[in-house]
Amino acid sequence: MPHRTGRRSAPLALAAAGAVGAVFLLAAPASAHVRVISQDAEPGGAAKLEFRVPGEEADATTVRLQVRLPAGVHLASVLPVEGWQEQTAAPASDGSVSLTWTAMAGHDIKPDEHQYFGIKVGPLPDDRPTLGFSTVQTYSDGSVVTWDQRQTGSTEPPFPIPLLVLDPTAASRAPDGGTGAAPQAGAAPAAPSPTASASPAAPSVTTAATTRGSGSGSGWAPSAVAAALLALSGGTALATARHRRNKNRGRAAS
Repeated sequence: MPHRTGRRSAPLALAAAGAVGAVFLLAAPASAHVRVISQDAEPGGAAKLEFRVPGEEADATTVRLQVRLPAGVHLASVLPVEGWQEQTAAPASDGSVSLTWTAMAGHDIKPDEHQYFGIKVGPLPDDRPTLGFSTVQTYSDGSVVTWDQRQTGSTEPPFPIPLLVLDPTAASRAPDGGTGAAPQAGAAPAAPSPTASASPAAPSVTTAATTRGSGSGSGWAPSAVAAALLALSGGTALATARHRRNKNRGRAAS
């Protein structure tokens, strides 16, 4: 009787590997997102902050960025970014300050590329282990992503707020991750001051524009994993059924 088990186990393994691979492939973009980076930030001191902004959409470019500095963070200066115009709004009633960068023609952030936006601040608060910077990213197709979700457990939310850690030890002990009394998630940044320098026209926003984040938690990751697991179970069942049919045919032939 022909030995078929070896040949039929390969599709079974491939089906499993393909489905598992899909899970990791779909989860990979979560390692990007908007981040705040600093080499010299410490409680009560001055620092240079950089916001790393990636282009995560496959068919659109980033044309605008809004960052809200939480109350207690004093803006000293905004570093120039080639091809981008910046506006600083007057302080809001809660003490926060909003910064807006708008891309000039040809300088938008392309898919799979990133851009740094730098500012100098100080002194930083000395009564909070971390600082959250609510950020709004606007794409050329009108879609808007709000990075303002705070992590409450071991799993990072879909749209995490850019978080600057000032005291890692205290932050690890804080029940809320050390986010402190930052502005409420989902609150829109204050509008730029009318006296600020002129900026290019806003990108076209259609009624079909997508808004994500702002505490919504789109949940694409769980649905993607579920689809991958469904593909795994379906592929496994199909491969097993084919193996049994071929095994029965072999017995009949012998």
